[in-house]
Amino acid sequence: MADRRDKEALARLCKGYLNDLKTFKTEVLRLLDKTSVAERRPSTVKVKAILGRGTAFRLLDDDLLRPELPWEMDGFQVDVVTEAMAAYSLYTEASNRPEYASLRAMKPMELAEMFRWVDCVHPMNGRLIPTPSRHTYGPIASSISTLFSSLTRRQDDEFVQLAWKDPHIIALVMDLWLHYPRYLLHYGEDLSETICTITVSALSTFNGLAATEGGENYIVMRLLAMVGGRHRHRHILRLVSEQVAFLDRINIKSKYEFAWKLQFALVAAVVQSSEFVGITAPLCFFQSLITGYQRALGQPTDESMIALSADATEILDNLVCMATHTTDLRRAIRAGVYGVLFDVERTWGKGDNLFSASVKHLESSLTIASILRASHRRHGEVLHPPEQPDARRSFIEDRFKSLLSTYRMVWQQYTKAKSVSTWKLLFPCNNTNAVVHEAEVRACPCGEAFYCSKKCQREHWKTSHRDQCRRADDVWGTQGDITLGDAVFLFESALRVVVCNEEKMAKELACTRWVNNPNPKSGLFMIELTNPTTPLADGDFDWTLDEDSDDGSSDEDDEGGEEEDGGGETGAANDELSSPRKDRGVESEIGRTDDYEGPHIAAISAWYCIGELYPEQKLPFKYDFALRRPVVKD
Repeated sequence: MADRRDKEALARLCKGYLNDLKTFKTEVLRLLDKTSVAERRPSTVKVKAILGRGTAFRLLDDDLLRPELPWEMDGFQVDVVTEAMAAYSLYTEASNRPEYASLRAMKPMELAEMFRWVDCVHPMNGRLIPTPSRHTYGPIASSISTLFSSLTRRQDDEFVQLAWKDPHIIALVMDLWLHYPRYLLHYGEDLSETICTITVSALSTFNGLAATEGGENYIVMRLLAMVGGRHRHRHILRLVSEQVAFLDRINIKSKYEFAWKLQFALVAAVVQSSEFVGITAPLCFFQSLITGYQRALGQPTDESMIALSADATEILDNLVCMATHTTDLRRAIRAGVYGVLFDVERTWGKGDNLFSASVKHLESSLTIASILRASHRRHGEVLHPPEQPDARRSFIEDRFKSLLSTYRMVWQQYTKAKSVSTWKLLFPCNNTNAVVHEAEVRACPCGEAFYCSKKCQREHWKTSHRDQCRRADDVWGTQGDITLGDAVFLFESALRVVVCNEEKMAKELACTRWVNNPNPKSGLFMIELTNPTTPLADGDFDWTLDEDSDDGSSDEDDEGGEEEDGGGETGAANDELSSPRKDRGVESEIGRTDDYEGPHIAAISAWYCIGELYPEQKLPFKYDFALRRPVVKD
């Protein structure tokens, strides 16, 4: 009997607390009405009275709600927490107004305590039990997002200070943003407002922390820690791709379409962080950029859509132009980003500068064979100027004249190199000890030595190259960013420039100031394979003469070979550019020179583009302008 009376008393107590909570919520809502101050005064009095009694949130008590026990999604505990979140959100909105400044000193609950109860129902924890009447986190996620939106937009910095003290607060806000496509799945209500409030709260959190010293790095590090794993950067971008696909799939109301702008603004803020510099983005992420561009192109005069396209371009340029590899550029090409950029430029391009810096970057990278082939596969239709172009094609031909001219010129040289074996005669064998050479072209996997036969490759490996070979770090030590085929084409392109300018180079080399010095220096011709000559010549690029910085020997003798038992060799250079040389004589013509060879011999280096890097790779042989061919050194 006593237990029954205790339960009845507890039930009455809970009912009273619940009534206070609902009354508090109702009266605070009235404070936000667009009525006169006099009409809202009775509600102000009631709200202050409830706050004075301290009963508005008394139901949020461990003894009453028992958070250690399982909760059902439609259970009493979840309903109480949901009501409390809605009431706290309204209180935050009201106390932010100047006329209700006095309410700020009468907080119904500490913010940290409110977040503790949010944690109990947050979908990231997965602790709620689905029921037949409620089997999705949608309604709960919607309530949480409304609270977060109110808190993160407050004029004071209480939320930011709490986020600095307790990083779990950041996890609660940002997880809801990262995973909302999953949390809102199968939720039957309109999602437009919910997605907006989720994104607003995440963006406000990021901006609020970024405005403090070290805050941007702090929140990005917390974001990465939430995801975890070796590929956490790519994981985040995959989740962003899910968000964009979800946004594109639902029928978002027109008045909430600014959610697209908020989405890309937040992603741009994350990607421009130093923690994301040089990352490799998944293909699906570049496809999501295209989705964003297409959404913006559908409403070209809408300010939020213009901002969306600007943020998408900033993201693209950060990934492609600030990379230390070629993967992001290849994936952007493969996804079709540059086809969409033609339309973006036509819609919003102004002045002499292109809308996206990545277009110029693509042009600078076309001498890398893998980039050139990817561009041709995706946009081969622009290889030849049309006889009767439509308005769009005419714009492309005019606005992207430099890119198209470089593409057409380099592609012509590439196909010529594939079909004609003459260029292979230029690559001397690095095994200078051999008397007789054969008619094959072989390259070491390090990309820094070439041979005429398996025999020469094996001998050179055993005698010297084994100690210098960098094949473990892939071609030229680039960790796979440059293929052997890329290296061969870059070398061939550099040598073609030398052949095209042989007389000019020989004359400039002979007139150099180093020739008559007591200790003459060797010359170095730097071939800028990122900068075609203007006007465009057939395969010609700019070049400069400089002093060779090494001791006159081949570039650190970093030539390739095979392992002790033949493991270091590769077959004929593993690219479609490689094939046996049929016209090569069998007698060795390779001479040996001292450290200073004279004004008729110079080193050659190729300057190419990888992301934000413009590395210089010295060819493993020098060029003798008297003999008019490359020579190899010991």
